[in-house]
Amino acid sequence: MKSTPWNSDYRVRLAEARMAANHDAAGAIKDLATEAASANVPYATRLNAARSLSGSAPDLGSGELNLMASGKPIAPADAAHPFFFAARMKAIEGAPANIRIGLLRAVLEDEPAGDAARVPLLKAAFETGDYYLAIVTMKPYIVGANPETALEISPG
Repeated sequence: MKSTPWNSDYRVRLAEARMAANHDAAGAIKDLATEAASANVPYATRLNAARSLSGSAPDLGSGELNLMASGKPIAPADAAHPFFFAARMKAIEGAPANIRIGLLRAVLEDEPAGDAARVPLLKAAFETGDYYLAIVTMKPYIVGANPETALEISPG
């Protein structure tokens, strides 16, 4: 971290290691909160810092980061905001299939290339019997493929 002080990811990883080792945990929490609240830090790093805080954070300046830092299960209604990708993915844990479908469809509407949401959406669609949704969910992977030969194994 000393050789690259501009790398916020290293600062977050060091603070996480300090917390795990119980070495100046209060200082590590302060450092994580600082990184999570900083507008100059990439959002993915801020998200990692917020996840590591787990209930011990002040207002981080972002509704999604505050939800992730709370350390509590996220209610689907709390995650139902545009671009709350991480919060929506956490909110689907343990939710009924119809609730998961709504959250995951919203994820794909915000980010059509969000492949992390496709398989959970496929599973939820099968659970509810919505086979059309299951097919549409996986369409980016099967476009141009011949369904009759898609499962054939080539000789050799």
